[in-house]
Amino acid sequence: MLSRHIKKIAKKYIAGKASRQEIDILFRWYDKADQEEETRATENDPLSQDLKERMSGKIHAAIDHPPQQSVAIKGNRSRKYLMAAALLGAVVAGTWFWFHEHNGKAGSVNKLCKYSVPKKQRSRIILPDSSVVWLNSDSYIQYNENEKSNTREVVLKGEAFFDVRHNPSKPFAVIANGTVTKVLGTAFNIKAYDDNKNVQVTVTRGKVQVQKQGKTLAVLTPNEQITVQTETGVATLQLVKTDAFTSWAKGAIEFNNDTFEEIASILNRRFNVPIVFASEKLKACRFIAGFDEGVPVEKIITLLCKTNSNTYWSYSEDGKTIIIGEVNIQK
Repeated sequence: MLSRHIKKIAKKYIAGKASRQEIDILFRWYDKADQEEETRATENDPLSQDLKERMSGKIHAAIDHPPQQSVAIKGNRSRKYLMAAALLGAVVAGTWFWFHEHNGKAGSVNKLCKYSVPKKQRSRIILPDSSVVWLNSDSYIQYNENEKSNTREVVLKGEAFFDVRHNPSKPFAVIANGTVTKVLGTAFNIKAYDDNKNVQVTVTRGKVQVQKQGKTLAVLTPNEQITVQTETGVATLQLVKTDAFTSWAKGAIEFNNDTFEEIASILNRRFNVPIVFASEKLKACRFIAGFDEGVPVEKIITLLCKTNSNTYWSYSEDGKTIIIGEVNIQK
């Protein structure tokens, strides 16, 4: 069973009353690499069930019908990964989130804390109000370190998953490329990389309000997603399977009808390997695919090329850049 101390903190976390220090203790406990014995002991513990749902942001839903022109594939799931998933069962999903907490660069100016995560890495951050943020590779956030501040405001560049502590007197706001997402207490994902030319907000729990230039674009509830064009402000709403857009926090890679060009950017951030195209028309090819953590970039590119007829890839002469091209077929 869970130790008395951890169980006490876990109950406070589920109730949204755990302090910043207690949440850090809880996550560090679950981040221990060798948990097999305690994991088995907690499989039938109702508290572990509730805690798993809470810490995973209750990521669940049904996906809308995917576009017909997309290519759907699934990478081979590693045996080790699947065994671990089956073993953990109802235990806290914190063991799914393997992050490098000290790989970012932190600093402070006038109580403002700036935290960036380089390519090939992810990080977990506990904000002063005890909200938890999972920051994806090549991403940056800025927030006020002062717990007594009247506002809870975060500036984001890149991608992050937020599990926000409920506090009606202090609404939580995320500013990303001109789009403002306001919440009271919820869990949601925001993707706002500069090269995407849009901001994408996906809600897994609770309710959020999305604004641009002071105008409310939508109020989202679980399983809803909005994509806002950065320049025009044009917004698109849809129902989605939320874990397809948050699985990066578990180390997985998901392509959700993404173009080959968008996939190249995603893989560059994950593996820090530049990817270029010898044929411009290949950039527009779209894919739906999923790969678990640990699958090398070469295997991912190989599978994508195999599903797209007459496509190949190779490394540049210096071995630092992946080149994707099209085979010329003589008729």
